[in-house]
Amino acid sequence: MNYPRIFERVYLNPVCVSAERFASIHAFLLPRLTGKAPLELHAAGQDFNQRKTRSPYNAKRSQRAAPVVNPMTGAIIDPRFYTSPMPGVAVVPVYGVLAKNLSAWEEDCGGGTDINAPMEALRQALAAPEIQKIALDMDSPGGEVTGIPEFASAIAAAAQVKRVEAFTDAGACSACYWLASQCSAFHVTRSSTVGSVGTYLAWLDESIKMELEGVALQLFAAGKHKGIGLPGRPLSTDDRALLQARVDRINGWFTSSVQHGRAQALCVADIAEVIDPACLEGQTFSGEQAIENGMADSIVSGWDEFLERFAAA
Repeated sequence: MNYPRIFERVYLNPVCVSAERFASIHAFLLPRLTGKAPLELHAAGQDFNQRKTRSPYNAKRSQRAAPVVNPMTGAIIDPRFYTSPMPGVAVVPVYGVLAKNLSAWEEDCGGGTDINAPMEALRQALAAPEIQKIALDMDSPGGEVTGIPEFASAIAAAAQVKRVEAFTDAGACSACYWLASQCSAFHVTRSSTVGSVGTYLAWLDESIKMELEGVALQLFAAGKHKGIGLPGRPLSTDDRALLQARVDRINGWFTSSVQHGRAQALCVADIAEVIDPACLEGQTFSGEQAIENGMADSIVSGWDEFLERFAAA
């Protein structure tokens, strides 16, 4: 178990994830990383790559972008990372907490999704001559920043070549909404949750805890910011300014990308007319509210209605 890697991903890097999901991750993770609670391991499902269909034109919604693999031999049955529920349409699932280069444990037991997989699904669908339309099926609270700007750019570029639309009947928040905003259109259900546009870094300062335990850090370092993040090293004013500047820079990428993406989707020249900046302050909205404030395009009753509309458009 790579505990340092997990701790670094959660506590030492800016994230674009909903506050509710971060709070739940923190409540579960910290007691286990500090040895105050046991780390339970759960076996991952064995059939998540198997594409079962309810009918020839209505594929079961997969939550992972992956090729179909024979569970007995490991042989690849279908190399496509996307599903194709009907002729000419590819579906790319974007589910779970998003991050780049996740380990198998982080995906199977931690609820994460390595964005390399849906990015490959998008690439394959874009290159496939038999695919004319690409649907991003989304249910994600967001996640880490690394890789998201590049994924968003890839979606925006794909939307210039083929029809690319996003759908959620659950949630598309923070980094996931960043991706959805780059599509040709974004469709939501009335009760879905959309938004949470913002960036933050939840830094854990353990200096008081160490002091109470009678432990003190003696640090010898060269470089004003060297050693930042070490337990027992409080953040200086300059450290705080450095981290805040990093968060602000990333959030600038985020909000600018959202505004430009939605302007493209709505064919609006002035991005200031697309979404009121007051709606980009970390709050979430229902699907209905997202339509009202320009963050989404239409309300559908569910996946089947979306797919029918998308195929017919």
